[in-house]
Parts: sequence; structure tokens; C-alpha cells
Amino acid sequence: MTVRFEICHTEESMEISAAATVWGGVWVNLDGCGFPEADWNDLPVALACEFLRVSDRIRRAEFKSHRVHFFDGPFWVEFERVGEGKVEVSVGGGSPRNVVLPSGDVVAAIRSYSAAILTSCLRRGWGDTADVRDLKALHGDSPGI
Repeated sequence: MTVRFEICHTEESMEISAAATVWGGVWVNLDGCGFPEADWNDLPVALACEFLRVSDRIRRAEFKSHRVHFFDGPFWVEFERVGEGKVEVSVGGGSPRNVVLPSGDVVAAIRSYSAAILTSCLRRGWGDTADVRDLKALHGDSPGI
């Protein structure tokens, strides 16, 4: 079975800059295709924070749509409510693709990614950086390290 929506990262590519910004491979797997591309170099912690903010909105009845932009390049992921308990996930700025999924599956994929990123950062001793502190606050419960 093909994973319909997943946010992926390559832990071994993660690095922290002198300004305490975490860079590394991060992309969206949408119906088996990597977007913008597999191992896209961007800001995985900052993106996890943006995706978590969307997941909180998706759970609310008044949610209509929201777009998350990658920090590098003209690429984005858009989430739009398309029915009771359904969210369309689409990507733009490159090869357009979309899937419609139960909103709970979208939220679970976002929380899984954010937990994996948080665990990676804490394991590396980066827990005191501003982005990781923000991610910890947004994620809430322990990522299980």
C-alpha cells in the first residue's frame, strides 16, 4: 500500500548552523512522489513548527484551508477541508499533485514527523535552540526518546 501523505526527513543530513538554525533533508511524500524532491535541503525544525500549527487548525470545525511554504524555493503544501472529516493535501510550485484523506490521518502524519524531528534534535543536544524550544512547546507531549 502506498503512503498517501507523509513528511520525510533524513536525520543524517541534519546540521546546525552558527546561528543555531537546523538544516537538512526534508520533503513531502504525496502518493509516492517526493516534493519538492527527496532530500530537499531546507529547515526541518521550522517546517515541523509550521505543520504543527496547521494540524491544530485542521482539528477545528472552522478550518477551511492553510498553506505551508518551504523556506527554500517557491514550494508549498496546502491543506483544505473538502468535506466532513476530509482534507485535501496538495503541493504547488512544482509538479502539482493532490490527495484527499481523513483529517485524522493528516494530523497523525504531521505529529509523527514533528516527533521524529524533535527526537533527532534532542538526541543531538540541540534542545536549547529557539526553533527546537518552539517545536517542543507546539508538540506538547514527549516525543518518546
